[in-house]
Amino acid sequence: MVKIDQAFIQSFIDGGFNLEIAYENESFNPSAQTAYVELLNIPNDITPLSINETNETDGLFRIVLYWPADVGAIAAKIQADTILAAYTIGSKVCYDS
Repeated sequence: MVKIDQAFIQSFIDGGFNLEIAYENESFNPSAQTAYVELLNIPNDITPLSINETNETDGLFRIVLYWPADVGAIAAKIQADTILAAYTIGSKVCYDS
């Protein structure tokens, strides 16, 4: 399960969204005017999907976007759309090839 988490976190970092990340179970104290995300991976079991896909699994990758108050909603919605475009339904990420 660790490599699955690493794959999703690395894919987010590689996406170049320029947001600070509040990692699961790590201390994080953003300033009041900081945009950031919380990342959480909820994988299903790693039962092969077919005989040819023994190292593949599925699950949910939750990204919670936090945006500074009193700066309007447009920039946050644009950032959310950018993130959603990078993670379309059925898209795949990999770790270590």
